[in-house]
Amino acid sequence: MSRPARSPGRGSADGTGGAATPGGASRVVEADRGHEFVFATEPGRGIYHDTTTWRYHLEPAGGSSTRVIESYLVRAPWWIQVMDTALGRLKALRRGMERTLANLKRATEQRAATATRNRTGKDDDS
Repeated sequence: MSRPARSPGRGSADGTGGAATPGGASRVVEADRGHEFVFATEPGRGIYHDTTTWRYHLEPAGGSSTRVIESYLVRAPWWIQVMDTALGRLKALRRGMERTLANLKRATEQRAATATRNRTGKDDDS
């Protein structure tokens, strides 16, 4: 049985407590430990008046592996959608997703390697 994480919560887009942009505040929408984590940015002022919902879905991938599926949904007035397309924001979001998933994989693998070293007293490579 999964344990829900504390929710809802608030944060910032840059993770430091201060907004990365004028619209950088976010809130946790759903948190189901080991299964799914969802947060949404909150609309800011001016051109930052959009909401993006980010979803991280986790599913078993065999053995001790987990597949993480990241997705997003942008809700914005039509004129922001036009600007986003013209300025290449959707391509930038896609590149950001690739970076996020690569960083998550690297951090998870490093944590697993550290746990193995601590448990066995030696490196996996030795």
